[in-house]
Amino acid sequence: MNSTTLISTPISTGLAGKLGIFLGWSVVFAASVGLSFSITGIIFTFGNFVTHLSSEFGWSRTEISVAFLILTYVMVLTAPVVGAMVDHFGPRKVILPSCFLLGPGIMSLYFLTDNIWHLYIAFFLISLFGAATTPVTYAKAVINWFDKRRGLALGIAMAGTGIGGILAPQIAQFTISSFGWRTGYLVLGALTFLVAFPVVWVFLKESPDKYGLEPEPAPGSQPGKAGAPKPPVFGISTREAVRTKPFWLLMIAFVLIGVTIPGILAHFVPLLVDRGVSPAMATTAMSTFGLSVVFGRVAAGQLMDMFFAPRVAAIFLLGPALGMVILSMGASGNIVFVAAILVGLAIGAEFDVITFLSSRYFGLKSAGTISGYAFAAFNIGGGIGPAIMGYARDQTGEYTYALWALGSAALISAFLILQMGPYPKHFNGTGSGSPEPDPGGK
Repeated sequence: MNSTTLISTPISTGLAGKLGIFLGWSVVFAASVGLSFSITGIIFTFGNFVTHLSSEFGWSRTEISVAFLILTYVMVLTAPVVGAMVDHFGPRKVILPSCFLLGPGIMSLYFLTDNIWHLYIAFFLISLFGAATTPVTYAKAVINWFDKRRGLALGIAMAGTGIGGILAPQIAQFTISSFGWRTGYLVLGALTFLVAFPVVWVFLKESPDKYGLEPEPAPGSQPGKAGAPKPPVFGISTREAVRTKPFWLLMIAFVLIGVTIPGILAHFVPLLVDRGVSPAMATTAMSTFGLSVVFGRVAAGQLMDMFFAPRVAAIFLLGPALGMVILSMGASGNIVFVAAILVGLAIGAEFDVITFLSSRYFGLKSAGTISGYAFAAFNIGGGIGPAIMGYARDQTGEYTYALWALGSAALISAFLILQMGPYPKHFNGTGSGSPEPDPGGK
């Protein structure tokens, strides 16, 4: 092991060895914390700031929603590039600089002026700085370390977005109520810089071969020797993947689910406030998304290890459709928590599904790049959904028609996922060349 490796990974490596813990779980921990205070924090808290920005600067909700569109479309452009960088350089070298820059980027919103282009430029830079703090990069780090329990590991790691979904809206609302919306952005940025970055720096590791280990060794097995040859990586190239039916079904499905989930996330709080719900209760309902995400992440990951993943994904993606029906009927009482739970479960599954299906259908050779394209597809829809919601509200005074459109998109996405077919046989879906059976995919 060379001096660079020793310098970059001193603490958790030795601690894991002394405790007899597989080092891959340190990566899961880093990913979970990193995602808790990542660019998803801006997504989950967008609605907390909408009414305040509109009140102070006189901007319409459609104009403010354009900032969300910019945020997501920059991620559309950067996700494939970031995914390719992760495949080439490794997750750590890509994630750390992005995590370092994101915090100050969010904090810069403290200085926002009444020029709408200031908002747009700020969100452009935040998305650019935080491009590598998304589930795509962290998921690649996790799948490098796990095979048999890949779904479970991904679920626990990706639960970080749910934890952020619980904490970020509450922190934002408390800070806004106590000190104003500008301080709210200041605090959100500080949490990314002071919490996520140090944890990722210490605990996020590159691939196991750098430590003489194999992915997720069986209990009682001995790790390989340091400096052992790097095991072969199975899978197909991105160029080969784009010529397959599952690739395009995955892309289209995630454009549609991207329309649904960010669309409701960006406008959930103002939707409830419009119906007479207090900002505090609306924020509590928003945090319900986060609770559901945590459960959805772990449950979806575990279930995809046990059952055919497209069927599991389709079941989870039916939740937003039902949630949109509930909200379109004018719900404003406790029933909104049910809608939030249904949508939150799908949020909990979507990034796990992207990475899991990418690795099972296309292998690990280009997993980062292919997952990046799927994440970009999600964000194409993610820019459209909030704009649809904002436009409907400005034109009709309510969100009803937009909610029906979002629910329909969720239904179609579930149907498309079911059409992906069985896992390919040339590497048995594992990405490792092992003779793992195809659960339920025959």
